[in-house]
Amino acid sequence: MADNLARYIRIFFLAARMQALRLLTKRFALVAYGAGKLLRMGFFLVFGLALFKNSSSIAGFSRGELLVCYAMMNAVDVVTQMIFLRGLTQLQMLIKKGTLDQLLVKPVSPLFWLSVSLFDWIDFITLPGVIAYLWYAVRALEYAPSVANILFACGLGVVGIAIAYGIMLSIAAVSFYVEDAENVWWLYRDFIYSSRNPPALFPRGVQQVFTFVIPIFAIVSFPALGLVGRLSGWFALWACVAAVLFVTLGLALWRRGLRMYSSASS
Repeated sequence: MADNLARYIRIFFLAARMQALRLLTKRFALVAYGAGKLLRMGFFLVFGLALFKNSSSIAGFSRGELLVCYAMMNAVDVVTQMIFLRGLTQLQMLIKKGTLDQLLVKPVSPLFWLSVSLFDWIDFITLPGVIAYLWYAVRALEYAPSVANILFACGLGVVGIAIAYGIMLSIAAVSFYVEDAENVWWLYRDFIYSSRNPPALFPRGVQQVFTFVIPIFAIVSFPALGLVGRLSGWFALWACVAAVLFVTLGLALWRRGLRMYSSASS
């Protein structure tokens, strides 16, 4: 098992290196996209600050707490894009072009390769900006988060990434069943961007849906709320359950889709 794990780690770094070499052939695009992502972070910060121009709090959240929500959404979004999103979104193209056949005969798990083969170095080079944004948001709080809250938020962040992977895998697997799933990806991205605001800002019905049906808040808001001490243990427990449920659902849809898949040449 240890040998197999080491093999897949080597495959991951090989895929990341290959992607880096591709990007280095398009250096202008690398710089332009990186600058664009940093600019987007800046807009998130400016927008968060602008909301408090004429108010000291919004739905009971201070400026620092709202900025933490924005910064945490940005951090989780960048990490999931960097590792998983680019690879999983290519499944539909692979099916349409028939190149999925080539992947299925490789001596590696097709799911693993699909998940990590397009490591996003552009998001990776923006990590200092992500960390700086989060640091600024925490410094804007009227209090210093305790060590327990920081560890709690980190744990919830890992759980949130697992939920995000399960949802993204489910969306990718939809490509086995329908001809075009691109709109589902855009809907997921819109949900993620919307959830940068604290759940309390949304109507109760939206809160219920984004917590228990499509747990977008568990991906983004729960780590932020855990950091500022506003999340109960029951919601943290639900996040763990949701991670198991959605990863299981994604794997089930993937396996059934592979069984249904017919080669482009057949």
